[in-house]
Amino acid sequence: MFCANCGSQVAETASSCASCGSPAARPASVTGTVAAAATAPALVEDAFKRCPYCGEQIMREAIRCKHCQADISRPLAPQSSGGVTVHGPNIPPTSPGQPTIVIQNVHTQQGPQPLMYREVKNPGLALVLSIIFPGGGQFYNGHAGKGILVFLTCWLFIPYIWSWFDAYNCAKRINRVGI
Repeated sequence: MFCANCGSQVAETASSCASCGSPAARPASVTGTVAAAATAPALVEDAFKRCPYCGEQIMREAIRCKHCQADISRPLAPQSSGGVTVHGPNIPPTSPGQPTIVIQNVHTQQGPQPLMYREVKNPGLALVLSIIFPGGGQFYNGHAGKGILVFLTCWLFIPYIWSWFDAYNCAKRINRVGI
């Protein structure tokens, strides 16, 4: 049998709960009547309470909320700002009539980013390669598709001139952005 007040297990012969001291309620009969079925949900509801910080269902004996990790065992004084009571993981609500704002820290912990090796491109070398060999600067920058296109259309002369500017500017963009 379970205590109706705190939800802890109580011996059948005990007259009160060992955890909270409330008198043990004995069901009238365990024959499956409607009255016995109606008290079962009440026992389950009494075993849980709402977290004062996030509002999730937690066990009545909980010391720390499993959802927001707030310490429920030690209440602190509320902080007020502009007439609105502000609540957080370390600030319990004061009364149910006051407006509340629940503040929860949802930022993830990120460690230092690992150093990634990135090849630095020389814009001057990309320009010279593009002048000497049509599409050479694009190949140097890692843009093989553009290099082949410039090589096949260099006889039109405009794509050839464009490739000089493109090779130089793409090398600068690769150094700045990484793409």
